[in-house]
Amino acid sequence: LAYTLASEKMPWLLVNITLPLIVLSGKFMADIVERIEWRSLTRNGGLLVIAAVPIFVLLLWQLAFFEPTQRSVINIVLPLALAVVLLGMAASGFYVARRMGQQAFGAVALLGLVAMLAVLTVRTGWIASYQNGDTPVEMIVYTQTSPDITRLLDTIEATGAGDTIPLTIDQTSGFTWPWAWYLRNETNVNFPSYSGSSVVSNPGAPIVVVHSQNQDAADEGLRGIYTKGERIRHRWWFPESTYRNLTPTKFVKAIFDRESWRRTMDYWLNREGVSDRLGSEDSYVYFQQGFQQNFSEQP
Repeated sequence: LAYTLASEKMPWLLVNITLPLIVLSGKFMADIVERIEWRSLTRNGGLLVIAAVPIFVLLLWQLAFFEPTQRSVINIVLPLALAVVLLGMAASGFYVARRMGQQAFGAVALLGLVAMLAVLTVRTGWIASYQNGDTPVEMIVYTQTSPDITRLLDTIEATGAGDTIPLTIDQTSGFTWPWAWYLRNETNVNFPSYSGSSVVSNPGAPIVVVHSQNQDAADEGLRGIYTKGERIRHRWWFPESTYRNLTPTKFVKAIFDRESWRRTMDYWLNREGVSDRLGSEDSYVYFQQGFQQNFSEQP
């Protein structure tokens, strides 16, 4: 709560909160597993309960957010069939709970729920690490260098810029980084600090990278000598507007709003709804007319 009020979203601040909760949750689940009488559980259909809980949650979600795209028999029969199946599963669960005892049934049902969440956790971790590692649709990303940087780096290395031919990169707003690291072995790189009219008409380098706030001056000074500047997202971040304006009143309203639940689940499961609102600080790359490069041809 303190971090939220202070508007601090650095992922590393969450470690001291989540790690104790993970340990306590593991201890809690271990105690539950140790208390379960597995032989009795098997005889009374308890193992089926573990598998049935995720299925029940999935079917309930499908029914709650079912929206027919057109009027047809299938769009009438399908929700009715889902409702019948859910009622049947609920009745079966009530019967099994009476046979094995409510406490044992609750423990087994919790295991099924935790198993489902464990699968989702592994999936989320995999997507965050290997699919969206450099794309801040993940809330865990504080700020991230965009793939445009490495894409331009490939062009720089392919053309020999920074080594055999000069390369100029505007250092406004700390844009020296991460170029200073990527080009640490190159000796023909210049990092001037452009500010508006200080962008010279001919920097003497076939590739010039300029901060977005100096774009107008660069367009004017480099016109006719260099190609039109191409936008590069230097660093970008998760859209903070999604949570900064959240108030207790809005939160309570969202709990009872069906569409809010849908948007939340679409984001949680598929990271949908934020990719078009990512914040970024940009630069523009200019290539000298006639300079052979493949950056402009890349998607």
